[in-house]
Amino acid sequence: MNDIKKEKAIILCGGLGTRLRETIGDKQKTMAEVKGVPFLHHIVDYLKSEGINTIIFACGYKADDIVKYFGDGKKFGITALYSAEFSPLGTGGAIRNSLKFLNSDDKRVFVLNGDTEFRVNLNSLIDNMEEYKTSITIALKETDDHSRYGSIELEEDKKSSIVKSFDEKKKIDDENNEAKYINGGVYLIKKSLINEVEKDKQISIEKELFPEWIKRKVVIGGVVCNESFIDIGTKESYESVK
Repeated sequence: MNDIKKEKAIILCGGLGTRLRETIGDKQKTMAEVKGVPFLHHIVDYLKSEGINTIIFACGYKADDIVKYFGDGKKFGITALYSAEFSPLGTGGAIRNSLKFLNSDDKRVFVLNGDTEFRVNLNSLIDNMEEYKTSITIALKETDDHSRYGSIELEEDKKSSIVKSFDEKKKIDDENNEAKYINGGVYLIKKSLINEVEKDKQISIEKELFPEWIKRKVVIGGVVCNESFIDIGTKESYESVK
């Protein structure tokens, strides 16, 4: 049995949220209110329910709003750490910038997008990593809508497997059944893989690192999860959940 309490999680919450400005003004996107509290609060509650107690907030734009709300984390039953970026680093750069909060005992870390909520069983990602000896495992969502998310093919058509291809926002030919899974924005990544990313470089994990890792034949796992997927990245999607 995995002791998930020893694991840490990084939440990517540095985006500018330009597509939501009309709705939330200049507020940090992940702090947009959903059901009476900031969206980020819901993600923290989810991580706590999974047994994660140490959370690293990878902040950029309006970082002070996040720090002011969560503080040291004690009020929320967590240890809150803050990895600030002073110029945009992209999702990949923000993960690399958070590496300083992992110690020698931390061999891997969970990473979550701060503008989506996908309440997957985190132990299933650990199981996939250990079974297939992956360097990174991705939580996948089965859907007919691939227009806004990276679509993914697995080597075997089963719930837990190895990723065959990753195409960021690729249009899918459903008649040919090319792919049916999207990137759910929840990852388990080995520290050694993160350490290979150039420090202080602006880089996207979805658009640049995943294609590079696939090309290099890095072993990437995928776990198909049935949980609901909530996204506040656009005005329309935010309005539908707030």
